[in-house]
Formats: sequence, structure tokens, C-alpha cells
Amino acid sequence: VINPTKLGFQTYNFLFELQNISYDKQIELEKYLINSEYTKFVSLASGSWEYQVTLFIKDLNVLNLFLEDLNQQYGKYIKNNNFHLRAKTLYVGSFLEVLSKKTIIKNQSKTSPSNSSSINLDELDSKILEIYSKDASLSVKEIALKLNTTFEKVRYKLDKLKKDNIISSLEANINYTTFNYNKYSLALKINSYTKNFEKELKKFLIETKNSLYAIKTIGNCDIRIEIVAKNQNEFKNFILELRKKFGENIAYSNFAIQLNELKKVSFPQQ
Repeated sequence: VINPTKLGFQTYNFLFELQNISYDKQIELEKYLINSEYTKFVSLASGSWEYQVTLFIKDLNVLNLFLEDLNQQYGKYIKNNNFHLRAKTLYVGSFLEVLSKKTIIKNQSKTSPSNSSSINLDELDSKILEIYSKDASLSVKEIALKLNTTFEKVRYKLDKLKKDNIISSLEANINYTTFNYNKYSLALKINSYTKNFEKELKKFLIETKNSLYAIKTIGNCDIRIEIVAKNQNEFKNFILELRKKFGENIAYSNFAIQLNELKKVSFPQQ
């Protein structure tokens, strides 16, 4: 996984529904989002929103220009949008943990854009990250051959990128449907967000073992949780247990099932 905050980027999520849009216009909108240099992730969904988009943005002026252009071209088709900034990671799970229902101890990143220093990359760093983000299984020798450089240079660069926490871990791109699981995204608005609430939520996510990750956000919602469930009943049980534990503190919740990933990249294209 490439850590965008170390490169000076912030991560924003944009969830929205569509209205009064033709098929051709919807395909045009999808191509617009997929081809944008600012989008990291684009997914079709069904539920409280129809599209889930993640953005890599360095400059608020750039964010404003992107949103203005999106609104000018497609604003009349977008409704009930939920826009938020990723503030920090609360929990990182594992799909293997879901399958085995065993607790796996792991490091949890708590990086916040406000306390992260930006690291400058040279041309070779950028090329290595671009290749690595597309296929992390490549050996150092294979990357060196692709870039027409030496094994030693690539090895040194990769070690430094990992030491600087720009490359934080390996990430398997798992097709959950192969195991008959569906992926859900849950957005929560919290009445009173305290340190104790955060501690209890982390404990709940570890115990239930259905969550891939949870993040604290700034914007229309306070928390986003990505969940995998075998069927609707399993997801429903997760929600029921969540409400038993925190119901009085949840102002409202929205969720959607992810249908089809249209774009997924790890390295900013800007």
C-alpha cells in the first residue's frame, strides 16, 4: 500500500446518487471519473448512494476546480452527495480474518494529514512507485529491467520508500465474490465523538471480525466502515449488534453494497 499523505496528498471520499440521467450520460459520467487524474477509486454501488469515489488531492484549489468542473458538467444529475476528508485510520482488518474468524494482530496506521510531513520524490522514485502500485509481486530485478537501471539502485530506492513509510505494506486485491462475500460501505454520523467511544468502537470491530477497515472522517459523516458479509442476514446482524452497542450515540447511518469496481489505483497520477 502506498501512503499518499507522505507524498503531500489528502484523501477525500465522494458518495452520491443520480437523478434524471440517461444511460449515455451516465456512461459519460463514469468515463469522466475513471479518466480523471485525481480519482483513486471509483465504484458502482446500490443503497444510500450509487457511486463511491475516492480522490487524491494535494491542493484545496485543485479540489475546488475539480468539484466546480464536475458540478458544471454533471451537477444537475447528482443528488444526496456525501463528501468527507479521511482524517485517520481507526482499524485495519483482514479478509483472511473474516474467513477464519480468528484474531490476527496487526499494526494500525493512525496517520492524519495534519501531522504528516510531505516527502519529495525524484523521477526514479516516481517510476518505481508507478510500477509497484500496479504489480507489487514484481521482483527488484524485474523492476530494474523495466526501468533500464541497476538492481542496486532499485533495491536502495525501495528500501528508502519503505523506511519513509511511503510504501507501508503489501495489499492483495481480493475478489470477495469468489468466496460468495459482498462488500458493504457504512457511513455513520455520531452524536458525541469521544476517546472512549473510539476505543469501544475499535474493540467492537476487532470482536465482530467483519470489517476490513474503519476511518475517522471530517465532513458529512464521522466514520466510514468497510464490511464484508456472506449474505444480507450477516450484514443485518452486524448492524443490529452495532446499534445494540452504540445506537443512542448514532445520529444516523447510511450504507451501500459495492457492485463493481471501475477504477482502483494506489499511486497518484498527478
